[in-house]
Amino acid sequence: MLEARDTKQQIRVLRAENKTSKFAPKKGLRYDGLYTISSSEILREKTAMYRFTLRRCKGQDPIRYSGPEARPTGEELRNYATIREYLGMVAV
Repeated sequence: MLEARDTKQQIRVLRAENKTSKFAPKKGLRYDGLYTISSSEILREKTAMYRFTLRRCKGQDPIRYSGPEARPTGEELRNYATIREYLGMVAV
């Protein structure tokens, strides 16, 4: 992340499920597009913990978290459950 910040390189963002965020997918991961790092601050120097502020790159489709375009779709959620069952993973 620090190298991407220093070189102004775009980064790809994946968003994981999170029960408290309206933007997060209901299950699994979702690709949310390309971003650049607009700023950063060090939170704990001893552990090198940073906070980064991201800015979404222009010209991308909107993030699909609501409405008919929302992801994952009902079919994707069913497929996710089927895959987890096939792998012997606990249903969530």
